[in-house]
Amino acid sequence: MKNLIIKWKCDICNDIVISDSNERHKINWCKCKKTAVDLEKYYRREIGNPIILPFKKEKSKVKGKKLTQKETKEAFAEMKKIADEIIKKEMPLLKKLAKH
Repeated sequence: MKNLIIKWKCDICNDIVISDSNERHKINWCKCKKTAVDLEKYYRREIGNPIILPFKKEKSKVKGKKLTQKETKEAFAEMKKIADEIIKKEMPLLKKLAKH
């Protein structure tokens, strides 16, 4: 199945968020944390009342270049660092949700 991407807006705080089905097991929350979308390949779960907005994925104007093995390792290390920071930040919220 094709990758799904939606753009939505929280009806409370008007925060605009983009959800991507390739981000497995990730719930995208708005700034006020009252609205969220969990977009997977075969279903979409909504918390609150997100307003789905029209969205056209823009084509990249920059052509990709092939990375060297060293550049690839550095890029993956940077992505892992960012992912670890996000997990550390979101883990208390996930634990709180799991208790409910």
